Amino acid sequence: MKNIRKILLVSACLFAIHTTALLAQNTIASEKSGLFIGAGIGGAMGYGGIATFGDNAHFEEHNSLSMLLGTRIGYQQYFNAYNGIRAYTTFDYTYFNLPSSNSKKATSLFETGINLDYLIDFTKSQSPWGAFVGIGYHWVQSKLFDEYKKEARLISGDTKVKKVSNGATINLGVSKTFNIHHHIELGARVQPSSYFIEMKDKNNSIEDRDYINIYLAYNYLF
Repeated sequence: MKNIRKILLVSACLFAIHTTALLAQNTIASEKSGLFIGAGIGGAMGYGGIATFGDNAHFEEHNSLSMLLGTRIGYQQYFNAYNGIRAYTTFDYTYFNLPSSNSKKATSLFETGINLDYLIDFTKSQSPWGAFVGIGYHWVQSKLFDEYKKEARLISGDTKVKKVSNGATINLGVSKTFNIHHHIELGARVQPSSYFIEMKDKNNSIEDRDYINIYLAYNYLF
């Protein structure tokens, strides 16, 4: 009888500990969840190529780095102390140095995106280090698209302009949270096709591409 009482007592203690741990996890998850806003600064890395065909055929490659400014708003939901997801919208401005002109010409890019990231915190504290990875879809607007089309018509009827002003992106980075509400992250947004423009005729081909953005952002969780 005494052994049964001991077993029941130990079982009750273990159940109480387990329940307390679950409640603590739920409390932490609730504190980490909510609406957030943020802002960031970074650089847009561009690639440009110039190809000449015919007897004097040659190919040139250029790279550029342009300043990026952005804002964001979204909602994050944690399932426990370590794992969560967030959905958010970004609004970015880039004064993009065209790589094909060796950064002698620039244009303004206005980019809007929707994103979904998986979040992981490495510890259960209120100020953990963490990481994120996710996907997005972004739209880019620029007067340059229309200017290239106009220029192509003036140069030659054979000149063709190909542009892609939107596309999927890959988001990844590391983060540091302070007292739950203050969140700093160093991230990268890889965009294989969200900004690409090419002007081509039978003699030449010019290509410009914004292929990766690297940024430092601050988010405040309400």
